Amino acid sequence: MNVRASVDSTATTVGGRVQLTLEVDDAQNWKVAPPAPGTELGSFVVRTVTPKADAAHPAFELGLVALKPGEQEIPPVTLEAQASDRDTTLVSSPIRVLVRTNLEPAEAASDSAAAQAPLAADKPALDAPRDWIPVWIAFGALALGALAGILLWRRLRKLKRRPAAPLRAALQEKMKLRPAWDIALEELERIEHAGHVERGELKTHYVEVTEALRRYLEDRYGIPALESTTDELRPRLEETSLESILATRTLAILEEADLVKFAKARPEAAAARTLLPRVRELVTQTIPKVPEGALP
Repeated sequence: MNVRASVDSTATTVGGRVQLTLEVDDAQNWKVAPPAPGTELGSFVVRTVTPKADAAHPAFELGLVALKPGEQEIPPVTLEAQASDRDTTLVSSPIRVLVRTNLEPAEAASDSAAAQAPLAADKPALDAPRDWIPVWIAFGALALGALAGILLWRRLRKLKRRPAAPLRAALQEKMKLRPAWDIALEELERIEHAGHVERGELKTHYVEVTEALRRYLEDRYGIPALESTTDELRPRLEETSLESILATRTLAILEEADLVKFAKARPEAAAARTLLPRVRELVTQTIPKVPEGALP
């Protein structure tokens, strides 16, 4: 069996979409499984997976979102294939894609004009004696201040790693009054009815949905998700009871939202509409299961 990989375009922008098509030849009587949505492929993340019903062989269309600018590569994609008496692994070929930034035209023009502007004529400098003692004193003070700031930051980070006993007790009492998943699902329903995507307010939609997700992580697992960056959340999620695949999907959603909020990425409206259902699915999948025979 052979996997043929192709893309609808070899160029896109940060936050833009690339459709990757995977076709498996000579796969009669084989069941082929593609990667799941949320899977990271190098500098891309899988947004959607759609089987091609009209294809003569197993084929899938993967909607990818670019996360980083530059000359990027969609790495080989692994497909699991199973038959009645055996199974195997198929791997596609890598594909190069150019990912451009999302600078406004006016910004790009101003940068170009500034680069082409003639330099002012150099004027002769006046030679004057310089007292370097205040400079060295200021440099030493800055170095000591930076060192003290780093030590304080590391100390605070250690304190935030795990909630203290009083905080854990407060979270448990709060969960008794109303579970964190009920609050999160209610907030997601409110955002859905707000209609931000329909009005073109995509950044507002991403901000509110991911804020609801971060508040859920904080109330559910006791980690300071609202105050932490996405990179800071990565090791903290590993310390929770959250399954590895769910933690990966959570980080992919937060990184995607960071591009919209901070990197001026412009997602498509169709892509923005999938954000809220993906977060709702994460919340529902982390609701504790009630054992059989237990009282409600």
